[in-house]
Amino acid sequence: MEYREVIEILKKAVAEGVEFEVKDIHFGMDLKSEHERYICEKVFKRPVFVINYPKDVKAFYMKLNDDNQTVAATDLLAPGIGEICGGSQREDSYNKLLTRCLELDIDPEFNNLQW
Repeated sequence: MEYREVIEILKKAVAEGVEFEVKDIHFGMDLKSEHERYICEKVFKRPVFVINYPKDVKAFYMKLNDDNQTVAATDLLAPGIGEICGGSQREDSYNKLLTRCLELDIDPEFNNLQW
C-alpha cells in the first residue's frame, strides 16, 4: 500500500474520532508506531507493506521516485508491533546522490569520515 494511501486512511480515522497521540496527520510525517499498528491491526487485520515514503523522512541514498517527492522505500508493518523491517532501492547515480547531499547540507566529500 502506498504511503499516501496510509495518510488518507489515518486522516479519515481522525475525522471519525479515532484517538491518536499524534493527531496531526499529513503527507511528509514520519509514521509513529500507533499509526503503523492501527493500519495493520484495525484496518487490514494482517501484516502490510507500505511503500514510497516521502524523501524527507528517509535516508539521502534512497532512490528518488519520478514524482521527486517520494523514495523507493518499504516498511513491513505487523500487528502487535508496527514496523518490523524496512528496505529500499539505493540511488546509483553519482550526480543524483551529490544533488541530494547538497540539498541536505551533507558534505559530498564526506571529509568528516576521512581516516
